[in-house]
Amino acid sequence: AREIYRLSDMDQQLMKLTNLRHGEIEPETVSVLSILNDTAERLNQQADEITIEVTGQDNTLYGDHELLSLLSDNLTANAIHASEPGMKITLVAEPHGFSVQDQGIGMTEETLQRACEPFWKADKARTRQHGGAGLGLSLCQRIAELHHGTLSFESSPGAGTKVTFTTSIQPVDDSVTCSVS
Repeated sequence: AREIYRLSDMDQQLMKLTNLRHGEIEPETVSVLSILNDTAERLNQQADEITIEVTGQDNTLYGDHELLSLLSDNLTANAIHASEPGMKITLVAEPHGFSVQDQGIGMTEETLQRACEPFWKADKARTRQHGGAGLGLSLCQRIAELHHGTLSFESSPGAGTKVTFTTSIQPVDDSVTCSVS
């Protein structure tokens, strides 16, 4: 039954990745804090004895709400899998995006260089324990690209990981400026 779930999840991730390669985003003004709070609420059940905290100043981005939620969910799920009971994960609303920081196992330099490659898994044993097809960060990378953004990683073994999504797409200012000659 676990293998069927894993294959179904891999199929869904592949379909999302394939659709994103050919699709365009449907942008709207999105509250970053709202996305992060929704992620924390959805994933709190998976975070057995791990605290998920949301902080930062609310801001808005111009992007696809569903895809940005998927990005936040995937990054937070990875943080949960890298963490142990008693640890904390912090989701931070940033001026041009957001970050997800954990206190977990961290990544080596090699892992950081290969993290977004499709199907690549740093720890095969951990992947078997938590499921997954090795497509999550590849999917996250594509979502960032569709938003003219980047994912940056800060990590070291045993010291946790911080992943920051930053985009240059900002909401259109609704104010009107008039010049009088």
